[in-house]
Amino acid sequence: MRKNTIVLVALIFLIVMNGILLYLVVQKPERPRRHPRTFLAKELALDAQQLEQYEVLEKDHHRKIRALDDRFKRLKGDLFRNLGERADGKVVDSLTQLIGQLSQERELELFGHFSDIERICTPEQKEKLKQLVAGALHPKGPPHGPPPHDRPPR
Repeated sequence: MRKNTIVLVALIFLIVMNGILLYLVVQKPERPRRHPRTFLAKELALDAQQLEQYEVLEKDHHRKIRALDDRFKRLKGDLFRNLGERADGKVVDSLTQLIGQLSQERELELFGHFSDIERICTPEQKEKLKQLVAGALHPKGPPHGPPPHDRPPR
């Protein structure tokens, strides 16, 4: 009888906790998403003419990045399709080199895009852009990964 009571209490407790968790998940308010396009334009306080130029730059950049990402996904798929087989080392090397080249192209496109944005900015906006980019490259907040004392030695 005592075992049944403990199991019954534990079962009721778990049901109540699941109900509370479900309620919290369903009732969680959604945070509005900040679209990168509008975020940057808003932070830089672009005027109407700059905004028009910025939109053209954004569309072109988005088209180029999407094409690079599509090629990247295809190459990654080709690479990992070789997993189950005895992969030819030359094929794997060739695919990884192509993936590396695409990664380089992507970074160059991203750098070029921000350079293009910088060209349409005023000196004050250029300074703000530098701050935003630096903040994106070195975000503040909790570090990722285990604390330094738990990290394995290099």
